Amino acid sequence: MLLILSFIINGFLLWKLSFSEKSAMPPQTDSLEKLKKELQLTDIQKKEFDALQSEFVKTESDIEATIKTHQEHLNENIFAVHPDEATIADLTRYIADEQYHLEWIRYRQWVKLKKICSTKQQKKMAEIGSEILE
Repeated sequence: MLLILSFIINGFLLWKLSFSEKSAMPPQTDSLEKLKKELQLTDIQKKEFDALQSEFVKTESDIEATIKTHQEHLNENIFAVHPDEATIADLTRYIADEQYHLEWIRYRQWVKLKKICSTKQQKKMAEIGSEILE
């Protein structure tokens, strides 16, 4: 019984983290436009930023859809008449792994964006980035 309660709580917390407004989100379109403007990017840098952002948005969307689907399956299993603890454990682990993957690609996006920038732009990006993420 304690194990089931633990899974329910973990599933709920994972769900809340996935859709929390305070999660460590990368810049969205408006913020990215502000970032490009503040950094005074060249046309070539802007194109590279746009390509990276486009790739990221697609990947992020796919992972978030997968997480949502598995969260729905988790909830179905949690509230089933006879919950299958092994399935619940597997789904919880899978959701956590996908959430980790999502945070990792967010970090990797920032690394790739920084590589496009000069040293001066990278310093400015660090200042602006913390404001964007708040």
